[in-house]
Amino acid sequence: LLKDLPRRRWIYGTHYSRGYVSALVASGGVGKTTLGLIELISIALGRDLLGVRVWERCNCWHFNLEDSVEELHRRVWAICDTFEIDPAELAGKLFLSSGRDNRLIVAREQGGVGVPHRGGTQQAGVLLCRSIGGSLRRVQKQAHRRQVGPVARAAV
Repeated sequence: LLKDLPRRRWIYGTHYSRGYVSALVASGGVGKTTLGLIELISIALGRDLLGVRVWERCNCWHFNLEDSVEELHRRVWAICDTFEIDPAELAGKLFLSSGRDNRLIVAREQGGVGVPHRGGTQQAGVLLCRSIGGSLRRVQKQAHRRQVGPVARAAV
């Protein structure tokens, strides 16, 4: 029955819900990375920066497969400057990674079976992966060649 269904566990507005995959899709160069970073900073600090309610404050991890970590730091500093946030407030709350420096592993083989690999996500309530579509397709092809089960198809 409807009354017995658990409520959605929204984290940020009705954009991010705990346990579900969300996607921000738009043409290149229109500000997806900047918007995503502002949203993550809002969530990490528990502050409404864009007129969207933060339901649950939690640590956030931005994994970008296009930009370097240095570029991500520049953007975070610019966002902090714009919203008058002391960047020190984000220490231990916002984590930045780049596919240029680290591999994104979504599954690993264990005893001949593909199992999800959580890695650094255990400390993050929200994981934002930028430009993951093509990379996930490569991961899926590799998983298929190794006969590992479906890998994050819903996230493509």
